[in-house]
Amino acid sequence: MKKEKKVYSFATRLSQWVMLVLFIMMSALAFFIYYITGSVLLESEASTIKNSMKSAERNISDMMSDVMVATDNNVFDIERNLSKPDEMQAIVERIVKQNKHIRSCGISFIENYYPSKGRLFCPYAWRNDSSEIQVQRLGDVVSDYLNSKWFKEAVTRDSAYWADPFIDGHDGKTPLVAFLQPIHDQQGRVVAVMGADLSLDFMTEFLEEQDSLTEDAMLVAPTEIPLRSYMLSQDGTYLTHPESWHIMKGNFFQHVKDYDDEEGMAKNAIKEMKEKKVSNSETDYMMMINRTPSYLFYAPVKGTDWILVVVAPRVVLDFMGLVVGLFMLVVVLVIIQVTFLVCRFVIKRSAKPLKVLADAADMVAQGHFDTQLPSIKHNDEIHQLRDSFENMQQSLATYVEDLKTTTAAKASIENELEIAHGIQMSMLPKTYPAFPDRNDIDIYGQVTPAKAVGGDLYDFFIHDEKLFFCIGDVSGKGVPACSGISLHILPTRIKW
Repeated sequence: MKKEKKVYSFATRLSQWVMLVLFIMMSALAFFIYYITGSVLLESEASTIKNSMKSAERNISDMMSDVMVATDNNVFDIERNLSKPDEMQAIVERIVKQNKHIRSCGISFIENYYPSKGRLFCPYAWRNDSSEIQVQRLGDVVSDYLNSKWFKEAVTRDSAYWADPFIDGHDGKTPLVAFLQPIHDQQGRVVAVMGADLSLDFMTEFLEEQDSLTEDAMLVAPTEIPLRSYMLSQDGTYLTHPESWHIMKGNFFQHVKDYDDEEGMAKNAIKEMKEKKVSNSETDYMMMINRTPSYLFYAPVKGTDWILVVVAPRVVLDFMGLVVGLFMLVVVLVIIQVTFLVCRFVIKRSAKPLKVLADAADMVAQGHFDTQLPSIKHNDEIHQLRDSFENMQQSLATYVEDLKTTTAAKASIENELEIAHGIQMSMLPKTYPAFPDRNDIDIYGQVTPAKAVGGDLYDFFIHDEKLFFCIGDVSGKGVPACSGISLHILPTRIKW
């Protein structure tokens, strides 16, 4: 049994082609919009990070400036009251109390400056975790600060500066950084070093809060690897870090060098940071940091040798671009689906007369020439096809009728010819041997008309021992030749 061939809907095939073209065009448009939008969003979010970084750098600079101003404002008071050692304790306590950023403050005098106070004298005040101000003489409880590197360097420099970070001697865990200010007597000699300590934990918390605000401003979804800001020393040592064990121990420069690429982007970035340059382009440096592709932003902190670094994982900056891309993909799919349904409905409805015409053609093929054709409202190609089919239907009906008439006439003629042929053949001798009782003569004849019937004939007989035969021949062929037969009878004597 022959397998029936599957019929594919014209409306479906046409809709699929329309959808394919639409999908290609929409995909190209969506990719172009995604690329442009992604670039704009990347620049916008990078700009947000840079603005946030500038704000954080400005706040940290202001914070450190407050510390420097607080010490500078009290230098005159300290130098004026050098003859009153008991006043020193009140001054450091006042400095800590008046400035919330200063965790502790002390004045370390040179050896035996106040003989009555002993070899070492360092009035000291600090703010504990409960924000209470406590006072103490460090010279009574700590090791000899006179041999400390920071004290010797401060005396030698004879100028105010930020010292290297150190661990708070009270709790043994809080990282501090001190602003050291030399104190002079009336002869201009350095007689003491005042140090105001700033908590690096406080700066870490501030930067974490700043990162959170930046992510909110960027409308970034929470990720496992968030935006991170670090404060670095000139040599890349962490001054702040969300994980406290990195502070003063880990080195950011070394960390990024371990993941440097063939182009040496990490080395270039480190060189610029050491030269106190600011990252200009939003995507100057994209490298592996914390095993994650990340963008690097950096800027020097005014008034210090420190560097503020922001590490933005690529997924953070690309998040909005991915959201836009996903949104565009959904929009494209929805548009294509809706367009497909609409196109299929419209095309199927428009192509419905074709199905009716196909059914009508089958009926006409079976001989039903009076099959009603569908009416077409729109004057389009389908309407022209319907009119052409109607003309064909009428022409075919006329042709069939004419063919019937011609066939009937031909059948009648053929019947008459067959009769005429029979008559013609009946006139010819059919018995052979013609003279079975004689062995002295034998004869044979045959007529093969060029058409069904012709005008040729022959005959023969014996009379008085003479053989007579006749031959009729006419010019032409067919029925007309039958009317012009001429006979020629030739006698022939038989000798034996």
